[in-house]
Amino acid sequence: MTGLESPTKIQAFVQEQGLQGIELYLSKDITDYEAWQKVVVGLHLPFWGGLVALYKYDQDELRKQFPTEEALQANYGATSWAEFVANFRSLLKLANNYKPKYVVWHVQESSFEEDFTFNFKHSNKESLLVNIELYKAVADVL
Repeated sequence: MTGLESPTKIQAFVQEQGLQGIELYLSKDITDYEAWQKVVVGLHLPFWGGLVALYKYDQDELRKQFPTEEALQANYGATSWAEFVANFRSLLKLANNYKPKYVVWHVQESSFEEDFTFNFKHSNKESLLVNIELYKAVADVL
């Protein structure tokens, strides 16, 4: 490591560099929220591509990317849309512990294959509509 493992050391570095703070990747491993509040400006949420398939529970599309329930669970932390929404709500509640000024929430829709072929199954509009549904389901936590 670089010697910047603690929030106190990071805060000193941030001040030395004349920065406003850091954007921290949200982790359930960090529990010293109060110390991190002094240095965290923004939080970066985990990223999930392929939410349209989970939302529609498109078994063919889901199984193509995640052949087992365990793989699906490992990727989304859930095997259903309702479970995913509940987990996402928990992540946002965790994010609130840091009192960030902003949270990065990626809205992107592609499978691993589509990332390379650029032959997308779902439109930007479809992806946005699913994420709007997700937002509506968790807006009270934001």
